[in-house]
Amino acid sequence: MISCAEFNQFIIDYLERNLPFGQRAHFRLHLVFCRKCRAYLDSYKKTIALGKKAFADHERPAREEAPPELIRAILSSRQK
Repeated sequence: MISCAEFNQFIIDYLERNLPFGQRAHFRLHLVFCRKCRAYLDSYKKTIALGKKAFADHERPAREEAPPELIRAILSSRQK
């Protein structure tokens, strides 16, 4: 079985399914016996999901057009 410190080192590889079969089995076995690491893994997954959601909002192009007066003001200031 792995320790909590090792669990933390392997968490990203586990979530990305990059752990070899044996290490994955040890990781899962640790989850069976360690309540704190189960809670940590759950929190970690939620944090990743929230981060993806937050950045997804910024990746979408703006749907609203700039007000015409703002565009005129910007263009006017560039011509001076």
